[in-house]
Amino acid sequence: MTFRYSRVLVAISAVPFFLFSAASVWIWRVEPFVGLAVVVILALPFLLLTVAAVLKVSDVVTLDPHQIHRSFLGRRESIAWLDVCAVGLDDERLVIRDGATVTLAVERTHPAYPVVRMCVLAFLRPIWIQDLRSVFHLDPLMNVVGIGLTAVFFLVGVSSLRFGVWNLILALGCGVLAILMGMTWGMLPQRVRLQERELLIESWRGAQVLRVDEVVSIDAVSGYLPGSLAVRLTTRTNGSFDLQNMREGGLRLYLSLVEWRRALNTAPHRTAADEPSMVGAQQVHAASTRA
Repeated sequence: MTFRYSRVLVAISAVPFFLFSAASVWIWRVEPFVGLAVVVILALPFLLLTVAAVLKVSDVVTLDPHQIHRSFLGRRESIAWLDVCAVGLDDERLVIRDGATVTLAVERTHPAYPVVRMCVLAFLRPIWIQDLRSVFHLDPLMNVVGIGLTAVFFLVGVSSLRFGVWNLILALGCGVLAILMGMTWGMLPQRVRLQERELLIESWRGAQVLRVDEVVSIDAVSGYLPGSLAVRLTTRTNGSFDLQNMREGGLRLYLSLVEWRRALNTAPHRTAADEPSMVGAQQVHAASTRA
């Protein structure tokens, strides 16, 4: 199977570039300055888009039962599935390593990404499972944004405490926004720990302990930020809530939680109510054997 970006991307950017270039040449014969302005303002951005599209189209990934190939600008790299020794998983790309010599990365936007990820998760589980983590941390940028917005709203509200209806309304609104931002930032999970049979979710307001028996389902959903991945936990008592914006990545968090739950959930034990039916089945089997 061969996967590549659509060549239509090149046509979409190249056709306007040539049209604006031709128009600028015609205008340049009459008004040199205006023709140069047309090239710089209109044609140059499409030239950059055309170059970017050509680079994307040249990125080709080929899969077969034995190995994976990636060709970029004429340079070809191959890794046999049996030689894969390390796998890196995150929200933006998937990295496959062959010892210390070849590293093959597939971006999330590439058409081959879903199939490559499926192959990696299905056939290379003993390898990618080593990439999992037991402790996850909130992205520090989220703390910076939360503290910054809270401080900005607070300072604007304090500076607006003057006489006048509009100033008081602005001060009250900024004060409410500062309180809401502070409360929201305080509730964000700062750290998630996967313990033996418990999931410890720590925030500035305290820690929440979630036992594996209380988890009904673990789903991967879209996060609040564009292109981000969140993990939705559905529990028996507290309903559903999302874990997202982790520094280690949403995909790694999702896979770690799934493996944590799968390893701890054992097969149901046989109960006393099942014994009569099992004894009856054994008697029927013994009678049929004697017959």
